[in-house]
Amino acid sequence: MKRRIFRAIWVVAIVVFLASFLFILGIGYSYFKDVQFRHLRDQSKLVKEGVILGGQGYIDSLDPINYRITWIQRDGTVTYDSRADINKMNNHGDRPEFIQAMETGYGESARFSDTLAERQIYSAHKLPDGSVIRVSFSHIAMWAIIP
Repeated sequence: MKRRIFRAIWVVAIVVFLASFLFILGIGYSYFKDVQFRHLRDQSKLVKEGVILGGQGYIDSLDPINYRITWIQRDGTVTYDSRADINKMNNHGDRPEFIQAMETGYGESARFSDTLAERQIYSAHKLPDGSVIRVSFSHIAMWAIIP
C-alpha cells in the first residue's frame, strides 16, 4: 500500500513538473520571439533610414553577417540581396511582409525561406520611392532557449 501511494506521488510530481516546464517554456518562447521581432524592427528601421539617406551605397557599406538585407521594387523584383544571387530569385511580390509594407508602410512575418532553406523572421519598410527594404535573420527555435 505504501509503495502504491509513493509511486502515485512520484507520478503526480513528474506530471506537474513536466506541465510546469512546458508552460514556462511556452511563455519564455513567446517573450523571446517578441524580443526578436522588436530587435529586427529596430534594425530594419535603421537600414531604411540609411538607404533613404545614402541609397545603394549605404547597403554596400554594410557587412551584414547575421542579417539578410533585400531591396524589393514595387513590382516585386529583387534588386539587391546580401545573401543570394538576385538573378536566381523569384518575384517577391507575394511575400506577406512585402504586401503588408506596401499597404501600411511596415510589414513583418516569420516563415521558411526557400532561398536560404531555413526559418527566417522578416521586417520590411516601404521607402519613399515605393520600393521596400527588408531585413531578416534566422528564427531561433524554441529548443535554443533551453540552457
